[in-house]
Amino acid sequence: MSQTKHPRTPFEELLLEQSEQLMQTGPAQFTTVWQHLADPALTFFGLDRVTLFPNSMILVNAENTLHHAVDWLNPATINDYIDDNDKHLDYLKKVEQAKEPVLFSEVELASSNDFVLQKLYQEGACLHYIVPLSLHGERWGALASSMFKKTLCNCSQPSTDIEQLKLIGNLWLSHWQHAKVLSSVSENAPSRTADHHKVLKLSPKQVKVLSLLAQGYSAKQAGKMLNLSPRTVESHKYRLMAQLELHSPMEMVLFAVRNHLI
Repeated sequence: MSQTKHPRTPFEELLLEQSEQLMQTGPAQFTTVWQHLADPALTFFGLDRVTLFPNSMILVNAENTLHHAVDWLNPATINDYIDDNDKHLDYLKKVEQAKEPVLFSEVELASSNDFVLQKLYQEGACLHYIVPLSLHGERWGALASSMFKKTLCNCSQPSTDIEQLKLIGNLWLSHWQHAKVLSSVSENAPSRTADHHKVLKLSPKQVKVLSLLAQGYSAKQAGKMLNLSPRTVESHKYRLMAQLELHSPMEMVLFAVRNHLI
């Protein structure tokens, strides 16, 4: 018997379209394509502006965040919310420490002492979300999105499904991080030949440890998968970095990608 195909929901259609376009996008074109894809996503969720944050708030600036707004809204960037006296740090702390999605209503925005939330309210924001995002089960950034008043009396609360918004955010985040890694790999392409002899000297266990850590798994998670203690995994990590002449976790990721270990 043939199975009856159920029609896709509007969200499934949105997710499929976004995923297909991102999978066909090269690293150099990612930001441009993402700007294009953000529009239908904002429309779907009834929101007007979105910002995608990296894992570390230390890196927050216009070059290390993704930011998009609907056409009628003032095209602000993250730099417009950074205060010379560091008043914005309270907001970034909220973004960095949020373990669950946080919603700020119009009343909460109006009464907030937070510099960024105050500024959003003054600009006409009447709803603001902070949604933590993750990769491989680990916290790896956040999505912030706002709804703004089009008129003085128009600010109905959208029926936003937070889990759906989070799923779209995680899709964007994974492709964004992948694009950044591939771009870095391309910049370091000449070093592939020099890597070859180093890879040949790695043991099978070292290769597995390197692969898992480069994919973003913690020492505890990798250890569980390899039947090793977290301390043993950490020991392998530091020996690998010394043996491969790597100086940071990012260099380890780039090495693994260059040599097709992940």
